[in-house]
Amino acid sequence: MSLYAPAAETEAWVWVNGKFVGHRPYIEAYIRPNIIDLDVTDALVPGKKNVIAIRLHTNYQPAQMSAGLVSRLFLYEPKAK
Repeated sequence: MSLYAPAAETEAWVWVNGKFVGHRPYIEAYIRPNIIDLDVTDALVPGKKNVIAIRLHTNYQPAQMSAGLVSRLFLYEPKAK
């Protein structure tokens, strides 16, 4: 399973059920796409409620302080190749 967000400003860390699953490095807020796309398969517990936590650092510049997660999150199974 993959966790996908089309727009996360500007740097992101992701945990699923308390397990760290990845870091998306800093990308300027005005750059698109600035996605999060992480494999979270090993952290998910099938048949149970799963908790996803995302820490976003939006920089200390006043123009970016209102940024953050500016899109929906999607949990999906990638199509087999």
